[in-house]
Amino acid sequence: MKKNSFAFLPPLERAYKPPLERFIPSLPKGIIQTWLSGRIQPGAFVLDPVGSNPFLGIEAAQSGYRVLAARNNPILWLMTEILGAAPSVQDLEAVKNRLLLTRRMNETLADHLQGIYKTICVSCGQPVQADGYIWEKGAEVPTSKVYNCPNCGDQGERAATESDMENLQRLGSFKLHRNRAFHRVLQGGEYEQASIDAALDCYLPRALYVIMTLVNAMERMVLDKREKRLMRVLLLPVFDAANSLWHWPHRDTRPLVLGVPTRFLEKNLWLSLENSLSEWHIPKKSVPISYWPNLPPQSGGICLYNRRVPGQPLFNDEIAPQALLAVYPRPNQAFWTFSALWSGWLWGRKAVIPMRSALARRRYDWQWLAQAIHASLHPFRKDVEAETPLFGIFPHASPNHYLGVLAGSHTAGFPLSGAGYRQEMELVQLEHARSETIKKGEKIRVREIVQDFLLARGEPADFNRILFNTVSQLVLDAQIPSNIDEIHEGLFRTIQEEIAAVLNESHFFESFESDRKGGSRWWLVNDREAHLPLSERVESFILEQFLEKKVITKGDMEANVCKQFTGSKTPERNLIHTCIEACAQVEDEKNNLYQIRQEEFPEARRNDITELNRLIEELADQFILKATQSNGFSAWTNSEGSQIFRFYLATGSPSIDTLRSLDKSQEIHYMIVFPASRSRLLLIRMQRDPRLEAFNQGNTHLLKFRHLRWLAQREGLNLGMWNDLLDSDPPLWEAPDQIKMI
Repeated sequence: MKKNSFAFLPPLERAYKPPLERFIPSLPKGIIQTWLSGRIQPGAFVLDPVGSNPFLGIEAAQSGYRVLAARNNPILWLMTEILGAAPSVQDLEAVKNRLLLTRRMNETLADHLQGIYKTICVSCGQPVQADGYIWEKGAEVPTSKVYNCPNCGDQGERAATESDMENLQRLGSFKLHRNRAFHRVLQGGEYEQASIDAALDCYLPRALYVIMTLVNAMERMVLDKREKRLMRVLLLPVFDAANSLWHWPHRDTRPLVLGVPTRFLEKNLWLSLENSLSEWHIPKKSVPISYWPNLPPQSGGICLYNRRVPGQPLFNDEIAPQALLAVYPRPNQAFWTFSALWSGWLWGRKAVIPMRSALARRRYDWQWLAQAIHASLHPFRKDVEAETPLFGIFPHASPNHYLGVLAGSHTAGFPLSGAGYRQEMELVQLEHARSETIKKGEKIRVREIVQDFLLARGEPADFNRILFNTVSQLVLDAQIPSNIDEIHEGLFRTIQEEIAAVLNESHFFESFESDRKGGSRWWLVNDREAHLPLSERVESFILEQFLEKKVITKGDMEANVCKQFTGSKTPERNLIHTCIEACAQVEDEKNNLYQIRQEEFPEARRNDITELNRLIEELADQFILKATQSNGFSAWTNSEGSQIFRFYLATGSPSIDTLRSLDKSQEIHYMIVFPASRSRLLLIRMQRDPRLEAFNQGNTHLLKFRHLRWLAQREGLNLGMWNDLLDSDPPLWEAPDQIKMI
């Protein structure tokens, strides 16, 4: 099997917050710059053939690279233009004020919009702006309203009143506004019309009334090209706020289909317009934006190209991309259909043309994603030099869509060379390399892939993690077709079924049932060749790093860990951070700098062990027992010569080898003594590895250094009291430096 040596790049900052964030695949800050800086010289051309997140190009351009970015979706195109141009808040506010001051009949647009969402506070009877109205799916009127009264402080959800119904009805017939919204998008074809209707069904009549009112006002205004662009910037977040895909009570969701929730919030679009600028996190530094064939300067910038326009090739001897970059999106019927709607509303019917394919399709599965990725990459197969790298990020990853991404790139001539997956973040990072030919590899059995994966990790894994790794390994070893037409719909199901069949082979694998996230875990019946658990190795490596460096930032430590444990062994962030906090303390909070604790130095830990062994002997004398030391443990023996307690002292979190060595059939209390600083880490390891939970049952006791010291200092302690107090300081979810008072 081909080795997966990809070193995951840990995000150093949170993800960018683009407008329409719930529809845009997330991109953690700094990853693009980190990957490029270690491989490609600034000033080089790089290609973004997918164009799903504008911040990919922005970050690369700000780092000094010349980005050729696909221009497929007018909405994403607008976002790239604005984020690159970085207009001032003052300019945006000026355009918004001009819009609000336009007249509608005998009042300003601002007054008209406020009147639409005016309600009465049920507490003080004063008029107030509703934050929104709560609807039941399919209802004719709202059931309740949400507001925060500035007069009396009453707030929350209150029943809708007769005046709210009258305010809704006074707007008259909404049919005209829906027709206008429909015909600004319509291109032709019954199927497209049905898709537009399905999208418009996600908008309440009042919302469509406000949208068309805003669009009409924009078209009546005399605006230059730049001002029109800024006006569209203001309206775009309002169009999203206007749809009914907002759960009530609020839930952080990423809508993928056009499905109105059972109970949803109709937002106050006057407030949405007032706050629309807050949806745009404009970069402080602008980057040059140009359109093919006008290229960005040597210092960096973005050139938008349209892959749908035939003509001269994108590349030549002077324009040769040194790398390809991509943020892979999950198939999203909701966003792509809404993009067609919003494009028509902002620019008119002509702007909908690039999105017609979204209106012509309603079913998006992993096979469709494979074809879409293939279509994005395949045109460059002959233009890009062999071995040119492609770095991809796949957020919100699911196993079937992950197969779609890999199949699409593989069949386009960019086979996988390595990948790292973080399950807690639902984030995959991938590297591909342009290949002249892709030959199908020798047949590899799924059982071998699963077995090798578990042996390398050294700890049980849930089905989802096994599935992700198996998909990666099958593509790494070219076990899938190299022709996109041969990627059949049943491929993913076949892989799933093969894995399930293998895991049901009871002579090879055993399962641990669990109600934790991810469900049951699987492990090997014969694990003699297994490595130590990944969690143990990460803990040891981090301690070694601190002993060597003494002081290091959390981000640098996480990066070092990911370089050490690559591919399928990529550790989760929570594990790494817990290990760091277990053996180090904050030295500089502002810079996230950590320093090793004094008690973690080898000499200090040796002193701990010496002291604790002395306390164990003294307690044995106090209980009229005999203390003995053997290879690896101390023991208490009663007057009949039978061992009743064994003490295993660990300077870190207890090892799996120690726990497995315990003979649970004997009537002996096994005392696993460990530093209290490892308490959180031990709990995380037990959550990851059900074997640890199983060993920590019955006659096994987890005893912290501090608790043993406290027991030894307790006056009048006898063996009965010892047994009663033994488990009174269990490993809890607490800070490593927290002192528990008993």
